Amino acid sequence: MIEFSFSAKARSNEKAFGMSTEREAAFLKIFESNPCVTFLAPMVRYSRLPFRLLCRKWGTDVNFSPMFVASCFRVSQRARDADFTTTETDRPLIVQFAASDPVIFSEAAELVATSCDAVDLNCGCPQKWANKDGLGGEMLNHPELIKDMVTAVRSRTGLPCTVKIRVQEDERRTVDLVQSLEHAGASLLTVHGRRPRQPASTPVDLEAIKRVKESISIPVIANGNVFSPADVVRTQELTGANGVMSARGLLQNPALFGGYDRLPIECIHDFIRMSLEYGLSYYLMRTHMMFMLYPLLAKPERRELAECASLCSLMQFLRSIGLGGHPDLYPSCPSATATATMAMASVSAPLDMTCSSAADVVATYPGTDPQAPMDLALGDEQ
Repeated sequence: MIEFSFSAKARSNEKAFGMSTEREAAFLKIFESNPCVTFLAPMVRYSRLPFRLLCRKWGTDVNFSPMFVASCFRVSQRARDADFTTTETDRPLIVQFAASDPVIFSEAAELVATSCDAVDLNCGCPQKWANKDGLGGEMLNHPELIKDMVTAVRSRTGLPCTVKIRVQEDERRTVDLVQSLEHAGASLLTVHGRRPRQPASTPVDLEAIKRVKESISIPVIANGNVFSPADVVRTQELTGANGVMSARGLLQNPALFGGYDRLPIECIHDFIRMSLEYGLSYYLMRTHMMFMLYPLLAKPERRELAECASLCSLMQFLRSIGLGGHPDLYPSCPSATATATMAMASVSAPLDMTCSSAADVVATYPGTDPQAPMDLALGDEQ
């Protein structure tokens, strides 16, 4: 695993912009040979390293990190070490921040500048906790500030800067915003096809995404209700977007972008191996398994899965439903005893924290609370 250096020196504007041009060209090269680039969405808790590597192995082109609150991320190295891990194979990678201050955003971006391909500004999260703090979807009411944020990151770090938005009630405002962001130097835009306050049950407005795409020349990624390979094709064709992003669809089927309509059993085994290898907590491992297996299970089996308290009990459950689960599936683990020990250690491990206290975490980063509702964990992807 890569060791990070969080003491990057400030660069001059001239040098940063020169580096930005080179890094942006390298980052955008993926669009030259791929008419529809696929993206794993930024999801608090869930877009962590093991799941990113799983999605990449099974067909996803570009991964987003979980969304980090920049003001918390920049002040605690312990939090950064716990929440942001990556490897040399975890590329291309975009790190997303929620921020409302150009300096704070650019300082947080500088901390990950050598460990990712771009940084993203979240301007779409509809959650009340984020909007109350002026983050996420609330940023759409401050288009000039968003422009300043993009400029600040490019000037300070030389990183390509992307922005994720939702379509506004007045679409003219959305078009004006994306055109101004293109002028400010944004490298690409992700457009979620719902309005800021619309729930996941609202149909995605693909026509609105299409109009955004037609108004600018930089790449546009379409986001919303992508659950099958057919949805990928339909979304790309109806919007003309350069790529497609999925959140809930990939949680249910990490092989979605590989063209699989149904979850391959091998994908489940891969996920358990990767979770053990890269240290995902058992709580998150089980939650991912619930997403992946729920469509395949009857109600009593779903309840049994939810009650699995350790990796050993999870393995036994998988065997009981004919999906494996024997320690031999995990050759990197020397024995069943070692596997059980790792599982129990992960169960008792403390929660990752991105702020100075547990109260701060719950107040400003509710996605780290294991009891938080699903929509808080998904952020803009609900």
